[in-house]
Amino acid sequence: DDVVAVAPDDRRLTAQAGTRLGDIDAALADDGLKFAPDPAWGDKSALGGAIGNNSTGAHSLQYGKTDAYVESCEVVLADGTVTTFGEVTVDEIRERANPAALDDATARDLEGRIYAMLARIVDAELDTVEAAFPDLKRNVSGYNLDRFVAEARAALDADEGTVNVARLLAGSEGTLAVVTEATVALEPIPETKGLALLAYDSLLDALEDVAPILDHDPAAVEVLD
Repeated sequence: DDVVAVAPDDRRLTAQAGTRLGDIDAALADDGLKFAPDPAWGDKSALGGAIGNNSTGAHSLQYGKTDAYVESCEVVLADGTVTTFGEVTVDEIRERANPAALDDATARDLEGRIYAMLARIVDAELDTVEAAFPDLKRNVSGYNLDRFVAEARAALDADEGTVNVARLLAGSEGTLAVVTEATVALEPIPETKGLALLAYDSLLDALEDVAPILDHDPAAVEVLD
């Protein structure tokens, strides 16, 4: 549960999975940086949990979900393998794949099996995943295949682009790998903040104004009954 390293110039932080988000932000305060996802219980929420749940918070309109900030993860796989997932090219995914392990559930090369599945998705299932996943801002259920496919599609179009395999872990709740350490991207703390309070006669009247409020690009929108 320790912060391992902070690189303010690169806006990067490496921490162990049990490090609380509140402690991360406290360690970054002097550098004017923060870990952007801000669940309400940030003083109790751990980095590994934020990755497992693909957490966000009140400012999700501006900052999105945890998956956008995951750079790499040190993980333990079900067979005991300790490895690191992060940025790779599509060719590297294919090179690391072990198709034999994909076809044989008893094969011991679990890492090769994972890369073989990813290679299969890249080479044969991009359209299927794109068609199946709902287009939701806060879709955090199951493996993060829609983001993986979007990055893979962009990488293939750019010829030399990369895919961040670690972001597959966001929302997987520990079922693909157990995260022990993660490197995440950081955001600058805004120099100024403003608040507008709007009063309504009814909750329905308030909810009808959400769409026009969003046109003004707020960082957060909350309703108080």
